[in-house]
Amino acid sequence: MAVDVGASLTEVSDTDDRSPGADPETSGVVPARAEDAETAHRAAGQPSSRAPIRTVFLLGLVMVVAMVSVVLWTLHRDHEARRLVAQREAFLAAGREAAIYLTTLDHTRIEADVARILDMTTGTFRDGFEQRAPAFIDVIRQNQSSSTGRITEVGLESMEGNAARVLVAANIVMSSKAHPNQPPKPWRMRLDLREEGDGVKVADVRLVP
Repeated sequence: MAVDVGASLTEVSDTDDRSPGADPETSGVVPARAEDAETAHRAAGQPSSRAPIRTVFLLGLVMVVAMVSVVLWTLHRDHEARRLVAQREAFLAAGREAAIYLTTLDHTRIEADVARILDMTTGTFRDGFEQRAPAFIDVIRQNQSSSTGRITEVGLESMEGNAARVLVAANIVMSSKAHPNQPPKPWRMRLDLREEGDGVKVADVRLVP
């Protein structure tokens, strides 16, 4: 049988062109790009190589936000604690001062003493004291009365918002024309205090048995 030599050479040439060592540009085969490989992985349900980096970044961001929140909350708590301590001290100081003014009076300067009490009071207590002030001044003058208060203890009974209730214990030494040199008498007072624009004011005063 005759063999077609030309056809055999053509088949050998085609086989060589498709060999593994053939040049992709000349063989017509286009290499797969990295993007195509990542797309293929994603389509196949396999995680992308960028996913771990993105996860780590998000976790780091969450941790930073959490740390900042904790720091801000701690600073706010410390600031609030300092504010409450300062407010408590202000109420106690105001209660002590008010108790001294209310119990330290002298007939030789009674107008100034009454004016000082009016300056430190507010609300209905101030209005009532102001109405009774002229008669109060006359009685002090006529009896030539004087009193001196010595504070022995001050305590905060309650505090809420801009208001507080303070208990004050004092020894009062009183004297008058009819009864000079009286022995000290213990007094206990409950003062309702309120913060206003120009300081802490006395809103009410009650004697405690």
